[in-house]
Amino acid sequence: MKLLVLALVPFLFACSGPSTVARTDEPNLTTAATGRLVDDIKRDLAGDHNAFHPECAFERVISAAPISKDEKATYEAWSVEGCSGKVFTYKVMIIFGSGSNSVMISPLEGPH
Repeated sequence: MKLLVLALVPFLFACSGPSTVARTDEPNLTTAATGRLVDDIKRDLAGDHNAFHPECAFERVISAAPISKDEKATYEAWSVEGCSGKVFTYKVMIIFGSGSNSVMISPLEGPH
């Protein structure tokens, strides 16, 4: 069921109207972040994941998909692989500012 919901999220978001979400050069990352910000989010996810789950170290980012957006921020679901192939999903809030961007990460679910 969780997989079905995550699979439908990009479709529902796409049907909600025009979007600033862009696909990066990585096939499983559909994110509003571009360039260095993508690398910054990956780095922050690795650090936060290891803080949340020290028993199951970060291995790699698997995917990113839009959840929603409002006038203040864009919300995305980023999934990472930890130890033994366990998948953890985090909610990433991206606040675009003039000159700098802010990112906040919180657990969405995991492991599965």
